[in-house]
Amino acid sequence: MKRLLQKVFPLSIVALLFFVSGCTLLFLGGGAVIDHSNKREIITWKVTKINPGTKVTIIDQQDNSQDGVYIGFRLQKKEKYAQRYQQARQNLKPQTALPAINQTIHLVLTDGKEETGLLQSFGYDRLYVTTPETGKRRVILFAQLQAIRSEDGAAIDTETLQTLIRSHKIPVQYLLQFRVGDRIKTIYPEDIKYVRYTHTPNTGKIAGLLAGIAVDGLIVLSLQQAPAETSTQEGG
Repeated sequence: MKRLLQKVFPLSIVALLFFVSGCTLLFLGGGAVIDHSNKREIITWKVTKINPGTKVTIIDQQDNSQDGVYIGFRLQKKEKYAQRYQQARQNLKPQTALPAINQTIHLVLTDGKEETGLLQSFGYDRLYVTTPETGKRRVILFAQLQAIRSEDGAAIDTETLQTLIRSHKIPVQYLLQFRVGDRIKTIYPEDIKYVRYTHTPNTGKIAGLLAGIAVDGLIVLSLQQAPAETSTQEGG
């Protein structure tokens, strides 16, 4: 009899644990389904804000799609970028007079100060310059910048710069990298129409887990109270 109880008791404990945790498992599974289906589409200039390692679907300008994992971005070689940028300058003339690479520009900052640098390249939310005296590379965020002005006095405000960059009329120096299958694929941002990815991963799982634990807690509480109520009724 003792051996039988030793065998049955653990099984009953497991069954009880499974019963009281059933809602947690159920809600957790429902949250996982929500996470999987919670897809978001973003345009190219926001891709760099995705966390590296995120699974994505890449849609190119011809509406072809392929699945991969976003790795991040790297800066394109200076010579290649300079060629693409020069072509963009020609395309934008005479409406917009962009300064040339390595040309001196005056940076009009939002705090009223003005600095000088040699233009190197653009990013989606920044530009890169080098200091004339030292050659040190610097990053100027558009949030700190009001406008840039060339030596000849031609000025472009930050809002216009961002509009031209986000529409890829001014190229960025970024090259986006994805793992597609067993290889690394490098893509020009302007070749991508948009990217689809799972937004706020694991949010559904967390919400489901908390809801399930709350329900299971109520079940356990009711099971604990039930014997006490029965004893009271019998004693009366």
